[in-house]
Amino acid sequence: MLKLFLLIIISFLSFNYGTAQIKCASLLKKKFGNQSYSPAELDSLIKDFSKLTACGLDSVALEIATSLPGVFNTLITPSMQDPNKLITYSEVFNKIKEFKVSPEYPTLLKFHIANKALRSRPVNLKEWSKDSLLFLDIFETDKSAIDKGELDAFYRFMKENKIGEITYYQAWAIFKNQQKLMAPPKQHKKILWDDNQDSTLSEVIQKAKEQNKRVILYFSGWTDITSRRLEAELMYLSDDKMINYIRSKFVFKAILIDDRSKLTTKELQQDSNFVKNADNRGAKNRNIQAYYTHSKKTPYFVMLDETGKILKSLSENITKNTLDKFLE
Repeated sequence: MLKLFLLIIISFLSFNYGTAQIKCASLLKKKFGNQSYSPAELDSLIKDFSKLTACGLDSVALEIATSLPGVFNTLITPSMQDPNKLITYSEVFNKIKEFKVSPEYPTLLKFHIANKALRSRPVNLKEWSKDSLLFLDIFETDKSAIDKGELDAFYRFMKENKIGEITYYQAWAIFKNQQKLMAPPKQHKKILWDDNQDSTLSEVIQKAKEQNKRVILYFSGWTDITSRRLEAELMYLSDDKMINYIRSKFVFKAILIDDRSKLTTKELQQDSNFVKNADNRGAKNRNIQAYYTHSKKTPYFVMLDETGKILKSLSENITKNTLDKFLE
């Protein structure tokens, strides 16, 4: 009887082992495409792939690889060079196994454990000396994320505001948001040290009349890389000869076509010819550019006489020589 029982047990285990082997082999052969996935589709794919934990895939390594930004993409990028190629579960399985024995894994493991703890652990300042080490584990991965002074400031913030009944993760989010709100607004550096940045076009032309000078309009944009390169090469020279010459001989105004500042009452009144359908300063400036250049190109220089009449323009092949010639 005992022998029969043992035979049944052995047969049962053998059957399940064989079935498991077949399932693992089948899973490893599955493929997915090199395409964009919606969050729901990606979750479904990862859930299906996680079945391989029954086939020897380390569940923690999988969790780290699929939860930390960029890690999973870094692992499978070499397999995705061909956009038409289908990637097998087996390829990803092997990549995660390699990832687990990589030099970076211990640090990422510490980050992962600390991150999970801070997301679930309620604030308890009595335990701060111990809990603060979790933050240090996280910021060991990203050295630029914090310094000791900021961690001390976070502790004072929690103490002064009697933070409790929320997790450290939630408290940190509130702290960083308050820092952002209290920070002074960033000021844009005025391109080419433009003294007329906030002047209307009417004021610029009026100034030109009073000073008996011509006007230089420089159409550019905050985000225009070509303009920044031009300014670096021609305007920001160590002796500032070019910009000083322009400022002494002309009334200069940089006109930024992507300026999102709200139109002022002064602009609405004095530049009324250019504010139609304009909901911000950039839109008004694009109207000015269209009027004088019939173009959207930047960088673009236009010279006006003291009455506002166009004399000449420069937008192609802008070099030191061509700009010198233009300014004659």
